[in-house]
Amino acid sequence: MSGMLNVNGSDDPSYRYKMPKLIGKIEGRGNGIKTVIVNASDIAQALRRPTSQVTKFFGCELGAMSRYEEKTDRAVVNGAFETANLQEMLFKYIEKFVLCGSCGNPETHTEIKGKKKSAMIYLDCIACGETTEADNSHKLCTAILKEMTGPNSSSKKKDRKKKKDAEEGEDAEEGEDGVDEESISSVDKVKKKKKDKKEKKEKKEKKEKKAKKEKKAKKEKKRKEGSGDDSDGAENKGEELATSFETLTVHDAAAIEDSVDKVRALIAASSPSSQDVLNEAVTLQVNCGLRKIDSIAILFFATVADQPPSKLGNYMEALAVASQTSKQQQEVMSCLEESVARAGLDGDATKQATALKLIPLIINSLYENDVVGEDIILSWYEGAFKPEHIRIAVEADTVKAIKEQAKPVITWLKEAGEESDEDAGNNSDDDAYDPQSVFATNNTPMDDESDTDSDEDSD
Repeated sequence: MSGMLNVNGSDDPSYRYKMPKLIGKIEGRGNGIKTVIVNASDIAQALRRPTSQVTKFFGCELGAMSRYEEKTDRAVVNGAFETANLQEMLFKYIEKFVLCGSCGNPETHTEIKGKKKSAMIYLDCIACGETTEADNSHKLCTAILKEMTGPNSSSKKKDRKKKKDAEEGEDAEEGEDGVDEESISSVDKVKKKKKDKKEKKEKKEKKEKKAKKEKKAKKEKKRKEGSGDDSDGAENKGEELATSFETLTVHDAAAIEDSVDKVRALIAASSPSSQDVLNEAVTLQVNCGLRKIDSIAILFFATVADQPPSKLGNYMEALAVASQTSKQQQEVMSCLEESVARAGLDGDATKQATALKLIPLIINSLYENDVVGEDIILSWYEGAFKPEHIRIAVEADTVKAIKEQAKPVITWLKEAGEESDEDAGNNSDDDAYDPQSVFATNNTPMDDESDTDSDEDSD
């Protein structure tokens, strides 16, 4: 996966935080020569930082003018610079302003503490709940503080002037309504202004104290949850991560179809490993600007949908790695329903009927390979949650037919659950699950290879 790199700069293939490899392009000549960072916005999106901030860092490090043109989505640094050097500087930026100083996780948000000259930049980590200090000695901090602390002093002066004019206008209206302004001494006016100012200050301080108290309580709650059940904490973080992903990217059905074709072509050409297939799906999802969760759809439609029974488990490991949270597993069940609807798009009833017959085998494979948990499968069957079909519409009759085909495996899951409750600790092989016996009534099609083997055995 040459187009993607680990955010922390390591070579660990199991590291899940990825970003596009920096692409630099030198333009112009002489005094007008400049380096354009072609995919600066994609990199910034992967790091969850403003593109202008990433671009400014290069300017600070190289001592050159830099700018980000939002309308044309162009990040430009004056001068000619090698792509490899820019990539190294990007890792330096990530180390100083992205990675958590406590756990090294890139799931951080920038916070400003203090006012005016005493303001400091901190990184608030979603993963471990710690708040660590960024490199406040770097030149970039000036630009970050200017960007995040709102309007400049001149605009504040204008706001104060407008507020003063409004107050004078109110005083004038009161005078017109019959209030004798001359009867109010200048001393009384000064006292009134001081009193109003004091009340406003007290309200502001109360509001700030309340906000700090709530933030402290949230952090304490996260720490308690983390020190309790590690598995629940991981799932909660995964759910939070999945939710935040949705707000960062957009959905594009045509891009998903194109990505599915590319993954299938990769499998047909080189028989790659599960990790290679997963990496390819994530790369395509990032490059196409899709939602993070759409990588599950790419994997499912490329490796599971329309596959013969003997090949269903080939890349389940990749799908399992991508489906860690409840929300992600619900997305898998959504893709299951959509796979049947996709099979009937061209009006081929036979193809759709074959897809329906494969439903119990697919569910069994998803369960056996730890892609989707038993609770999610049963919740889906009982209608406890409704999959969000945002790629292709699935008719109610189709969903009904799918669940009818799924009955055998659902029955087995329920019975197995009841037996495990009654006979805890009994692992007899007599109760083992036999897909062929359960699905025999469905006339499920098998591979040509399986048929050939059975014929040879009979001979």
